[in-house]
Amino acid sequence: VFQLMNGVLTLPGIAALILGVAMAVDANILTFERIKEELRAGKSVIAAFKAGSKNALGAIIDANITTLLAAVVLFIFGTSSIKGFATMLIVSILVSFLTSVYGTRLLLGLWVNSRVLSKKISWFGVKQDEIRDIADTSELEPTFFNRTFEIVGHRKKMFILTSILVILGSLSLLIFKLNPGIDFTSGSRIEISANESLTTEKIEKELAELGLEAKSIVISGDNNDLAVTRYDTVLSKDDVADIQAHFKELYGMEPSVSVVSPIVGQELVKNAIYALAIASVGMIIYVTFRFELFFAITAILALLHDAFIMLAFFSFTRLEFDVTIVAAILTIIGYSINNTIVVFDRIRENVRFEGK
Repeated sequence: VFQLMNGVLTLPGIAALILGVAMAVDANILTFERIKEELRAGKSVIAAFKAGSKNALGAIIDANITTLLAAVVLFIFGTSSIKGFATMLIVSILVSFLTSVYGTRLLLGLWVNSRVLSKKISWFGVKQDEIRDIADTSELEPTFFNRTFEIVGHRKKMFILTSILVILGSLSLLIFKLNPGIDFTSGSRIEISANESLTTEKIEKELAELGLEAKSIVISGDNNDLAVTRYDTVLSKDDVADIQAHFKELYGMEPSVSVVSPIVGQELVKNAIYALAIASVGMIIYVTFRFELFFAITAILALLHDAFIMLAFFSFTRLEFDVTIVAAILTIIGYSINNTIVVFDRIRENVRFEGK
C-alpha cells in the first residue's frame, strides 16, 4: 500500500511499521486468549471461538481507533519525518486491523468449523484439568504459565518505584538536560557520490588526509556508492573547498555540501508536541465517550509518564537525541495508549460482570 502511494520509507516510517505489526500481533493474542478463557469455562471449540472472537473485538476496535486518532492528528499537524511516521502508522493500523480481525478469524474459522480441532483442546494451550464445569459461572482467575500474579496488590510498590523514577528523571533533565544530536544543533552535511563501492573506513581515511573527522558516516545507495558525512560544527569555506576538490579528483563527482540548521529539528519537535497535545484532547473525548472521564485522564497520564521516562533515560545516559529518537518515542506512546485501552476494556467488562 505504501508503495502504491509512492511513499518514501524513512527510519520513522519503519518505526511506525513495527508499531503496526506489534498492534496486529496484540490483536491476535487478545483473540486467542479470549478463546482459551472460553475453553477453560467448559465451552466447545466452536462456541469458544465465536464467544472469544466477539469478546475481543471491542478491545481491538477501541485500541485501534484511539491510536488511529493520534496518527491522523500527527499527519495533519506534523511536519517532515513526523508526517511520514503518521502516514505509515495509518496504513499499518488499517491493514493490520483487516488481517488480524477478519483474516485470522476467517482462517481459524475454517479449522474450527471443520471440527478437526473439536477434540484437540490442548492445541489451544488449554489442559484438560483446567476446564471447569460450564455451569460454574464464577470469574476465572487469569494465569501466566499456570501462575497467578497479584499486580494490583503491589500497586503501592509500583507507585513508589515510578515516583522515584520521575523525581530522578526530573533532576537529570534539569541538571544534564538532553544531549541533542545534529538535528537540533548547527552542523554540516556532505554527500559524497562515487562510481564504485564505498566503505566507512575508506571515507574516514580520505577525510583524515584533509585533517577532518566526521561525527557520523552513513553508506547508502544501490551499490554502496553514496556516503553521507555529518559534522557537529559548521565547516569553513576553505574546508568545504578542500573536500569538494579532493573527492572530485578521487571519484570524478563533486560532493554536495549543506549546512544543517537546528531550526528544522526544533520546529519538528515543536509540531510533534503540538500534535500530541491535540491528539490527547481527542483521545480524552473518545475514551470518555467509550468508558469514563476518569479512565481518559488516567490514560493520558500513563502516556505522558511513559514518554517522560524515555526522555529521562536519554538525559541520564547522555545518548544522542535526534529526530529518529522522536519517532521512537512516538512509537512507545502509540503502543502505550493501545495497551492502556486493552486493560480499560477488561476493567469495564469486569465491572459489568460484578454488576457495579
